Order: sequence, then structure tokens, then C-alpha cells
Amino acid sequence: MSKKRRKPNNRPNRNRPNTQSQNPAAQAATGAETAEAEVVAVTEDVQAEASETAVGEVYETEAPANDAGADYEASETVAEEGYEAETPEATVMNEEEYYTEEAEEYGQDSVMQDVMKEHTFYAPRSSEETDWEDDEEEEEAAYNRDSVNRMKKAILIGLLILFLIPLILCFILFIKMSGMKKEMEQLREELNSRKERMQQVQMAEQTTEDFSARDREAYANLEKERGSITPVLHQSGEAVTDEEETSEEAATEAVDPSDVEEGKKIYITFDDGPSANTGMLLDVLKEKNVKASFFMVLNDRCDQTVIRRMVAEGHTIGIHSASHVYADIYSDLGSFKQDVQTVHDLLYEMTGVDVKYYRFPGGSSNRVSDVPVEECIEYLEEAGYTYFDWNASNGDSSGAGYTADQLTENVLRYVHNNTGASVVLMHDFDTCPETIEALPGLIDTLREEGYVFLPIDETTTPVHHRKTAKEQAAEIEEEKAKLEKASEEKAELERLSEEREQEALE
Repeated sequence: MSKKRRKPNNRPNRNRPNTQSQNPAAQAATGAETAEAEVVAVTEDVQAEASETAVGEVYETEAPANDAGADYEASETVAEEGYEAETPEATVMNEEEYYTEEAEEYGQDSVMQDVMKEHTFYAPRSSEETDWEDDEEEEEAAYNRDSVNRMKKAILIGLLILFLIPLILCFILFIKMSGMKKEMEQLREELNSRKERMQQVQMAEQTTEDFSARDREAYANLEKERGSITPVLHQSGEAVTDEEETSEEAATEAVDPSDVEEGKKIYITFDDGPSANTGMLLDVLKEKNVKASFFMVLNDRCDQTVIRRMVAEGHTIGIHSASHVYADIYSDLGSFKQDVQTVHDLLYEMTGVDVKYYRFPGGSSNRVSDVPVEECIEYLEEAGYTYFDWNASNGDSSGAGYTADQLTENVLRYVHNNTGASVVLMHDFDTCPETIEALPGLIDTLREEGYVFLPIDETTTPVHHRKTAKEQAAEIEEEKAKLEKASEEKAELERLSEEREQEALE
């Protein structure tokens, strides 16, 4: 069989832009008619090509295999070389030959389908194609809108986050500031409490430093003047009372300390007596029916008459000092013991009362003692004494020259700040008439506020400026108990929290 001529690649460009009318209705009608006419024409051309091809094949078969065949092929080659110069009619014939060859390879139906596909491009677009393009444009527009919306959402979310972050930080700072404010209030309260304690300590240190020269000289010469004191000895060992002074009224009006709220208890105490003013003090206390406590010093006024009256009227007597001279009292532990024992023995000889209440000259927080105060405290505990400091004062020993009203205000300030009982420090001085003047008004004011006046006894909770070893151990045990209780409460809260979480999961 002779070599088949292949159609050159001169098919119409499928990507050629459509130049048909842009009117959809007219375009659709014209396109349909044109497409039908072209299909009919192409079908006829294909049938003609098929018949010609068949005739050509027969001719080639019958032709003799000689030099004529070679000439024929040479002529075909020449024709192919001049293909570009062919006329449009020749190009159409080449196309027909191409379709014929396609029909031989793939069959007439395949060729028809390809031809229809090629010619369809030249037909006007149908309404379906137009709708498809419109849909595609709408989809593209919708996609663009979605992209813009997503960008808008991202921007809004970013702005919202930028707005929320400072807001959250401000909220956290507000919470921290509230916590710091509470801590500052607690620290302020603690600072005020410490200042008050420091004031008490300073007052304790000034207790004897502001005495008059006359009083100091009297304390130093106590041993020389002791011969003028005429103590009365008693065989029974019971307190001596004067029948006229121990009335049934005083006994029936006594208050049971256990029935009084701790924060409403007032213990008025007088140091450094007796003095020339002791009788007036006892008169005021008797008039107001108030029992007080007197810590005694063996001075030239210390006689049995006034001390027996104190005991008879229901007041408590205690030990303060034999000389009130710091250098003598606190030189060593032996001197301290001797000072305490001297006062104890003399008071017992005068009244028959085994006195077991003691107050340190200058308080247990004094800084003038050569012997460690802890050793003194240890001795007192071993000997059965209970020592008392104070947590309120009228300031009459400060030398500030307070008026009666100012002395009253000083006491009220301390009492109102105390959470427990108040042990008030005053002095029985010859040179402090303002204390006696302020006493009636102070008693009336505190009674109106619901406070109750009591003498120191075995039920009284001691006030100490310096903690004893037992008290420190007790405080440590108390703190341990609080910590254990807090730990148990925390564990219980954690357990309840876990149970609630488990219930929520279930």
C-alpha cells in the first residue's frame, strides 16, 4: 500500500474569540440552524471522501508494480512539498483526505463526532453555555465575597483581641491592687498595735525616772527609817479587818469575774503607794464602789492603818519594791530575791495576808536590770508569785503635766483599743492630785460604756510585756494547733472540690 498523506496541522483555532452577535436569543437561533446545516454538509463530505478513498485503494491495488509506481510516489512528494502553495480548494481536499484517514483508523462514527466537535466551536453559543459562564462568574464573585468576609472577620477578631487584652490586664491589676490594699490595711493595723506596745514599754521605762528628788531620797533612806514603822503581828495568819470597814454591803455587791465578758473587765492598779493621797483615793473608790489593786513600796507612809484599810475594803495588795532603787534591786539575782521577800514578810506581818502578786519596778520590759529578767521571772514562778504588767496607762508618771481630762482620755484610748481585759497603770504619788481628780469621771464614763471594775485575783489573766518560757511554749503550741486546723480545713475543701468535679463529669 502506498504511503498515506497526513493532513498538516492547520485545524481552526478553538480558542478563537467568538465574534457572533451578543444578543442571546438571536445567537441561540442562528447557532442552531448553522450547526444543523454544517453537520449535514460534513456528513455528505465524509461519505464522498469514503467513496473516493475506496476507489483510490482499488486503483493502487490494480496498478503494476513498476517504475510508474515510483514516479507516482515522487509526484506525491513533490505535491507535498508544494503543499503550502496550494489554493483554498486544495486545503479543503487535504482536510477531506485527513478525515478519510481518521475514518479508517477510528471508524466513521468517531470521525463524525470529531468533526461535529470542531465545527461546534464556530456555531453561536447556546443559552446553556451562556448560563454556565454566568454561573461561573457568580461563583467567582461569591468566592471573592467570601474571601473579603473572611478577611473582615479576621480583622474584627484581631481588633477584639487587642481590645480584650488591656481589659483583662486592667482587671487582673484591679484584683492585685485590692489584695495589696487589704495587706496594707493589715500592716497598718499591726504597725499601730506595735506603736501602742512601744508606748507602753516607754511608759514602763519612765515609771520611776520622773519621780521627784524627794521621793528618790525617801526610797534610799528606807532602811534608816524602818525603825519608825510599827508593824502589828498576828498569830492567826488571817487578814486583819476592821469591823467598821468590812460591811455586808461591800460583800453583797462583789461581782463574780466569771460572769463578766473578758473585753469588759477593768483592773485599776496603783503603784508606789502609800502616799499622802492614799486616803483620798480610798475615799473615791469607796464612794464609787470600785475595787482596785495596790502594789506597795516600803516608804515612810507605809503604816499598818492605811494598808489594813485597803484589805478591809476589798482591795488587792501586791509587792512592788522595798526601795524602788534600780541599782539595788537589779544588781544581781540575790538582791532581787531579797527585795521581794522583804516586802512580802512585812505585808504579812501587817495584815496576815500571804501576798502573791508582784509588779516589776519599771515593768518586766525594763532595760536597766543587770540581772536577766528571765531569771527573775523564773524565781517568781518557782516561789509561787504571779507578776502583772499593764496594757493601759493614764501617763501620770511621764512628767508631761497632764490635766485630769487628759489623764482620762489617755486611759480611754488604751481601753477602747484592747481586745481583752484592761490592766490600767496609775500611781499613788504625793505629787499627782490630778489622778484623784480624774478618777470619778473615768469610773462613770467606763461604767456607762458597760465596763466592770474588778480587783486582781487568781482568776485574772496576767498581762506580760515579756513572755515567760511557758507562755512562749503555749503560744507555739497554739500556733501549731492553728496550722493543723488550717491544714485539715484545706484538705477537706480539696476533697469536696474533687467530689464536685467528679459529679460534674458523671
